[in-house]
Amino acid sequence: MRVNLIAVFATLVVALLPTDSTRACSCGEVSPCEAFGYASAVFIGRMLGGTEKYREYAKEGVTVSLESGQVRFAVEESFKGVTATEITVFVMNMKGTSCEGMAALARGGTYLVYAGYLESVGLAIGPCSATKPVDSAKTDLGFLRSLQQPGSGGRLYGRVAVETGTREPTPLPDVTVIVEDEAHKRIELKTDPDGNFEANGLKPGKYLVNPLLPENYVFRDSHQEKRVVHVSDRGCARAPFWVNVNGRVAGRLSDSSGRPAPAYLILESVDEPQRIFLSHTDDEGVYELQGVPAGKYLLRVDMKKDDKEIGYYHPGTIDRSKATVMSISMGQKLDEQNFHLPSALQVVVVQGTVTYSDGRGAGNVEVRLIPDYGSKSAALQVDDSYSDTETDGLGRFTLHGYKGLTYKILVLDDLSRAIEEQRESARAETEKLLLNKDVDNVKVVLPLKPRTAPKDGPQKKPPSPR
Repeated sequence: MRVNLIAVFATLVVALLPTDSTRACSCGEVSPCEAFGYASAVFIGRMLGGTEKYREYAKEGVTVSLESGQVRFAVEESFKGVTATEITVFVMNMKGTSCEGMAALARGGTYLVYAGYLESVGLAIGPCSATKPVDSAKTDLGFLRSLQQPGSGGRLYGRVAVETGTREPTPLPDVTVIVEDEAHKRIELKTDPDGNFEANGLKPGKYLVNPLLPENYVFRDSHQEKRVVHVSDRGCARAPFWVNVNGRVAGRLSDSSGRPAPAYLILESVDEPQRIFLSHTDDEGVYELQGVPAGKYLLRVDMKKDDKEIGYYHPGTIDRSKATVMSISMGQKLDEQNFHLPSALQVVVVQGTVTYSDGRGAGNVEVRLIPDYGSKSAALQVDDSYSDTETDGLGRFTLHGYKGLTYKILVLDDLSRAIEEQRESARAETEKLLLNKDVDNVKVVLPLKPRTAPKDGPQKKPPSPR
């Protein structure tokens, strides 16, 4: 089974294109069974060398060379998709992101390799691959060396849980889950008291998984309503579903002059302060706190004044006792909960254009205005993290920040497109800007320089299955 790594990597935006330089590369963990199911090739191999040297370091008096690009392996043991004694795998360096070098491998090292298939280069490893040194792969090897015979089928499992504003989602038991194969044959599963469901012995192929939710529950993301998963022989596919109660609080946040204000809104339970819901305002200052169960709540914006944390509560007070208590019933929607920030906080408008290095306007790319919290130029600051938008078809953008604060502008290109074109970087940023008034005509240039093509060229076809 081929795995399109462009689609896989595009779901790992946080890992591959972090919001700013302070955020580390992070990837979700997968079990050996899942890693085996997702991969097109799984094998133990000794790394012979790569076409791109990432860095060198000394370990116990020996120089270790970390390399990427087209990497050759001497195959020592194959579990899936490899019959040759030597194979080449494209190892992504992800230059220009905080994942840079995460996939690089040490020349001479022996690895358990999980490789997927990328249309333009063949077998490939990204920074979130389950590939690891073989001496760290005891659990994986225990699974791989006890695999059932080919043709035994695959496992599909998942969990249905509801976000309730606490750290851990609450399981949703006794939910019917419909699993439908490509021939439209359906089976029905039920979630157990912990919200889990499972089916074993499934034929390899594509399955549509659809939980039937009770009244007043909705899927957290609309695309989760029917999830398509690929089950491979002897592998696992996971289909978790996170759902919300169909309750919400929505409104608009602005400064005293009516300009849309970038900020995080926090909805806090009166009876259970640890139960909170978060939302960031959009380009127009509109916010929507979703998934709110029945209860009593307070709405606030967190601020800093002279390095002291303060809460600013709806309808406009720092006195918690004077805040509006919002009583919400199951599935209720409270709209028009608008309020203004203190007059000391003035919103500034930043406008500009993003182009590629060949002069074309960069349409539909993400632009972020990121505050420098080390700046002491403003006595009152809002916890807004960053404001972001997308450029229009000509590459133009409008962002909102706060007067007296220093910012930088970060531009993130479309991840799938950047990977497909094998560009060295999919981001660009400006120097720091101190905002004392509205700013226009900011120009940001995205690089188009492609990664150096490997001498051997891309591997056109994956190896034959084992």
